[in-house]
Amino acid sequence: MCLRSIDKVMPLEVDRILFSHFGLQDGAQIDGFFQQSLCWFKKAMDAVTGAYTAGKRDGELIKVLSDMFYSDDAARYQPRKAFELNATYMIPVLIREGLGVTDFDMSHDV
Repeated sequence: MCLRSIDKVMPLEVDRILFSHFGLQDGAQIDGFFQQSLCWFKKAMDAVTGAYTAGKRDGELIKVLSDMFYSDDAARYQPRKAFELNATYMIPVLIREGLGVTDFDMSHDV
């Protein structure tokens, strides 16, 4: 679903994007945004599905995304607990889209 959504929006001529954490971006700020989104989604999917296939679950899978994306810069916009909560929703999507596993879910208590 995420990959399909990115594929649908990529051909559109987008002048502005309103990001919940960064505000309104336009012009050169969004050049390549969708390409980067697709690239990072695929990298995250490869990392999470690889970890899942290797037997990692819950906190270990959150750590995979945290190691990739949670930095001091990210912490300025999103507390770690919020990042981890978002990860509990994103990880099942990555596993579903990457491996076709439909019965994987995570606890949202972080």
